Amino acid sequence: MKPDEPEMDNLEVHDLETVINQLKRGLVSRHYPTKAKAYKKLYEAGTKSIPLLLRELEHIEFNKNYRPEVLVLATGLLVILHDLDEEISEKFVRKAIAEKCDDTTARSFNSILRFKRSNFLEAKVGNTLILEDKTIDGRYQATKHILKWLETVPREDFEGVPRIYIIPYETHYDFAGYYLPFLGVITIVWYTNNHPRHPIQPLNHFLKQLTLYHEIGHHYHKHIEGGSMPEQEEEADAYAVKMSGNAHPKLKKFVIFIKMLLGIKKKKNRDQSEFPDQ
Repeated sequence: MKPDEPEMDNLEVHDLETVINQLKRGLVSRHYPTKAKAYKKLYEAGTKSIPLLLRELEHIEFNKNYRPEVLVLATGLLVILHDLDEEISEKFVRKAIAEKCDDTTARSFNSILRFKRSNFLEAKVGNTLILEDKTIDGRYQATKHILKWLETVPREDFEGVPRIYIIPYETHYDFAGYYLPFLGVITIVWYTNNHPRHPIQPLNHFLKQLTLYHEIGHHYHKHIEGGSMPEQEEEADAYAVKMSGNAHPKLKKFVIFIKMLLGIKKKKNRDQSEFPDQ
């Protein structure tokens, strides 16, 4: 995906070389903060990053023998290249496969290529792109719901979230949504098991709305552990309940019930007040 008018840091080539090395260290060591910060800088630098990414990919020797360390490095570089320019990344993958890279690497590369911007419907709120997978039945009006739910959220709370993805549910998913720290990207799973007009849909919508607010809560609180800490999950839950209460004042008692189910305790957080119980 090509960045939409990215806020570039005016990074010079030698600065980008440093960032490329940081990315490689993060990928090889599997240290998420390092690789995520490097990814963000390379993405914001836009097309300036492409020659360096291609150079690094072309330096990798692919062969029929699967090597995990090579796959981790190559896919990490390819993901950024693909986000910047899908056509260039496709040309590279065709070349790598033609040169007989191993089957596991080929499958991983093709999996990245399947994630194309042309496969998503687009909408925009401020600087945030809403990207809905085109395979989701239009009768669910997924994007319309997300846009409506965002109206309740102060714009500054999700400033810095570049993209919100809406993807269809798959049976192997064990999540309803997730937030990528440092990158600020949010993904929401849209359940399509029931007919769009099924009586249970209002409840499904409410739960999706809670999930969206929960992930925005992680961003608002600047969480960096990716949901691995109970205290951060509680903060994100509290934010979700507060926003849901603002969005559904007539469902106040139900929201309080959800709050009790989540075990959210009343406490004061920097500039966040709890949804009042009265």
